[in-house]
Amino acid sequence: MGFGVLLIGYLVFFPMSIHQLGCLFGLVGALIMALALLQLQKYHAAFRPALGVTVLLFVLCVWETIALAGSHFVWNMPLLFDMERIAYVLDSVKCLSYLLFHELLVYGIWMISIQVGEPKTKNAAVRNVFLVLVYYGLYFFTAIPTSFRDSYLKAMTVPLILLMLVVYIFMVILIGSAYMRICAQGDEDMEQKPSRFAFINRMREKQIQRNQKAANESIEYRNERLKRRREKEEQQKKEETRRK
Repeated sequence: MGFGVLLIGYLVFFPMSIHQLGCLFGLVGALIMALALLQLQKYHAAFRPALGVTVLLFVLCVWETIALAGSHFVWNMPLLFDMERIAYVLDSVKCLSYLLFHELLVYGIWMISIQVGEPKTKNAAVRNVFLVLVYYGLYFFTAIPTSFRDSYLKAMTVPLILLMLVVYIFMVILIGSAYMRICAQGDEDMEQKPSRFAFINRMREKQIQRNQKAANESIEYRNERLKRRREKEEQQKKEETRRK
């Protein structure tokens, strides 16, 4: 469907964005995510807004790449990120784009999980909505020019980094869950192809084992209830026979 490609693009774009050459990884990651969302929007229109924001992220990465190249290879080139006010605006737009992308992507996964009746992925999407809002809500305070901004940065730098990692990890889990649990109509009974990534195959095997264990426990529980019901009915019949 496209969730596997989306997972690869997300891993390239966001975790690698903290690298010094993050804009280059961003170009590749945004392109991969755009290709994945182009496929996903065929299955549900809820992915189209996320696709639009991905295009914006790609444009921002193009500009950052040009600016980075200019700062290293072109002398006396006027660069926007050297201008404090414009740099502040661009950073704000970039941060807002990240927020919109995450929320819209989660919204798309939430909608398609409802469409196919996948409750676990749907619940994980709801959890991620709040995680993303908390992180970016706290992060936006670092960009607001206030009197307590410096002290806030000192106090919140490490917690924000940790929270950012938590958001990224849970987003990867959510996309991976959609990849493993949601398939195109008509592919429900097809044998699942092994992934190129060993960790995904291990996750699948553990999930299959958990599902099988849950199914066996459910069968045992129903059989036990049926057995008790029959014993109770037999006991009632015996008591009625004695009364007669």
